[in-house]
This record gives sequence, C-alpha cells and structure tokens, in this order.
Amino acid sequence: CHQTTLTLNQIRPLNHPVRRLFYLVKLAGDSKGEKWTSALLSSWEKDKYKKPKEILEQWLELIPNYENPYWNHHYTFEKEAQKAFLPLMGQDLKKEICVNTILPLLFQHKKDDLALIKNIFSFLPATKSGKTKYLIHRFFGDTPKGKILHKADKEQGAFQLHKDFCTHYEASCEGCPFVENYNVILGK
Repeated sequence: CHQTTLTLNQIRPLNHPVRRLFYLVKLAGDSKGEKWTSALLSSWEKDKYKKPKEILEQWLELIPNYENPYWNHHYTFEKEAQKAFLPLMGQDLKKEICVNTILPLLFQHKKDDLALIKNIFSFLPATKSGKTKYLIHRFFGDTPKGKILHKADKEQGAFQLHKDFCTHYEASCEGCPFVENYNVILGK
C-alpha cells in the first residue's frame, strides 16, 4: 500500500488537494474521457476561425463538471457540510487546463494551425499563481516590467526559462548562463 503525506497548511479551501484529486479520479474513470478529447478536436476543426474568446468559452463548457453529495458541500474531511454548493472545478482551474492540456494537445495534433493556436495562447490571461508572482519578482524585481507576464504564453515562457536556468542557480543569478548570454546580447 502506497502512502503520501500532503502538506495542507495555507491552502484555499476550494483548491484543497483532496478535492482536486477527487475530480481527477472522476475524470480518469469517466468513460466519456475519450469522447471529451474527440469533441474538443472536432470543435477546433469547426470553430478555429472564431474569436479566441468564443473558442475559450466553448472549451470551458466542454471540460466536464462532476457533482458529488459529499465533496460539493465539504472543503476537506470536516464533519459539518457547508450550506453553499461548492463546484469541484472553477473557471480559473478550467483555464489552466486549457493552457496546460488543451493547447499542448492541439500543438501536437494540429501542426498546420500553429498560428491560430498561438493566437489563442496569447489571448489567455496568466494564472497569477504563486509561482508566477515569484518569477515576476525574480526576473523583474519591483519594476513595472513584470506586467509582461500578464498573458499565458509569456507566463509559460517564464516557467520554461525558470526550469531551464533558474533551478540550477536558485539562490542567485551569478554564474547563470542565461544572464551571461543576455548581457552579451545587450553588450554589457
């Protein structure tokens, strides 16, 4: 039997890992999973020339919602049920699914449509996650330049830069090959 310890302090209740895990279990066990992917790809073929906002709205509708008598009225394993209905999947998380799942799926299967896909990618707002806030501060400090990461495509680029360079030089930019190459380009 495999056990995992979850660090659960300072987590917003609606985003509690157990709630998200429940959703993922439902999604993985859903026999409509393949149909969801097919519906997405056929929706793309039919609507790819629509405005990005319209396409995004349609994708958000395609992402399944599940209801459960327990999890729709509990944040965690507390005894008392909440009176308000709590959806398992909010719009922000659905947008993250679009950025991290749907767009890569389209990149993989629809290479002839790269310009259209990039247009949607640049339309989507950034997630404004804790990691994004950290990267804005790391890359730009307290300057207004941090606003460059307000769109999903720029945010994903920052994530990739961080993965490729910063994880090896987390404590300081000193010695980082990216900073050295950047300075060479600027002539510093």
